[in-house]
Amino acid sequence: LFDQTLANIDVKNDLLREKILEGRRKLEYYQSAQYKNKYAKEHLGRINPGENVLIITQETERPYLIEAEDTIALNEQQEAAYLEILRQMPIIDHWKMFLFHREEAEEIKRSFLGG
Repeated sequence: LFDQTLANIDVKNDLLREKILEGRRKLEYYQSAQYKNKYAKEHLGRINPGENVLIITQETERPYLIEAEDTIALNEQQEAAYLEILRQMPIIDHWKMFLFHREEAEEIKRSFLGG
């Protein structure tokens, strides 16, 4: 009974350690310049010099026939949306995708750029 109680306490300690580590990771993220910048942009409307704002209201229907100029503009918009998603993603997620999940990164890229 004593050994079982110790084993249960060890399991609870491990869970507490994991929660503490997760809390520290969140705290580091919330204290990071990246989060502060993101928060300022989303909640305070802050824009850094040289940045553009992309406001997406709702999805519009795409015409069946698109002229060459429209195609170029559409490609530029898709690329800008893709780059904005990457910019908003935490750096650690960039590295994880790059190192461990390249197929997911390519899938995200294809979903925006269509190729």
